[in-house]
Amino acid sequence: MTVVNHLGYIRRSRRGRAVKLDISLEAFLMAKRYTTRDGKEWVNMIIPLGKLLDVLEGKLEVTGINQIENPDHAGNGKEAEDGAEA
Repeated sequence: MTVVNHLGYIRRSRRGRAVKLDISLEAFLMAKRYTTRDGKEWVNMIIPLGKLLDVLEGKLEVTGINQIENPDHAGNGKEAEDGAEA
């Protein structure tokens, strides 16, 4: 079963010259992580491309930033990437 964890929101800045990310610290600390060969820890986050474009074009004010976990896959950081296609 796939689990979607909500981590935060993305929106355009007031002047429209930047993209603002608001990440919940609690959600980030609880998010699934993976470790690369060099020993660094990472957290995958997903923003659906269509929703991001809608925010950038002003069609949406805000959209979510999520993490998708699929326990059927190994914890290699690919779960979120694979889930973005769904």
